[in-house]
Amino acid sequence: IANAVAYDAAGRPVIVGTSTGVGTDSDIWTVMRNVNGTAAWDVRVDGGVGGGDAGNAVAVDSQGNVIVAGRLYTGSRSDMATIKYGPTGNTLWTRTFSSSGGTELEEARHVIVDAFDNVYSSGLSLAFTCIKYGPDGSVVCVMRPTRHVLDRAVAAGVASGGRVYVAGTWYISTANEDIAVFLYKHTTNFTGQLTMQ
Repeated sequence: IANAVAYDAAGRPVIVGTSTGVGTDSDIWTVMRNVNGTAAWDVRVDGGVGGGDAGNAVAVDSQGNVIVAGRLYTGSRSDMATIKYGPTGNTLWTRTFSSSGGTELEEARHVIVDAFDNVYSSGLSLAFTCIKYGPDGSVVCVMRPTRHVLDRAVAAGVASGGRVYVAGTWYISTANEDIAVFLYKHTTNFTGQLTMQ
């Protein structure tokens, strides 16, 4: 199942989704196609415990690297997962994030990159969550305006001046929910802690 598509500077599409592996449950599946439609590379990632891993979003940075966001089962439940591939499909880094220690369902639903190739992976991790990674995969900060375990981020965007907008669902109660948009602003030079505005 294909869930998202992005394009590199040469116009090659990269598709991310879910693929059932041989003898396993679903894996994160990423495939880069050449402009003529032939496959350039194809990668499947399994969390290692046979859970329902999935790729939900994809972005391409200024160097042609491919960043995928989704979920990986590394324990009894899934973690937010962010994977960075080089232009030829080699894995540069893989990061998982869990607020529950593997006891709750957590996943990344959206990923973007900024002008400095920092990565913003957003989704559900016991709260409305967006994680900023440096180009090398180091965690710069975690943005979590904690209110309810069902709150979830589903989209994000980076504007000028280091402003990061994250949108999603904000639960008033378990029976009622609202649309929420948060604005975070970098303190200095696209680095350091983010603060909610």
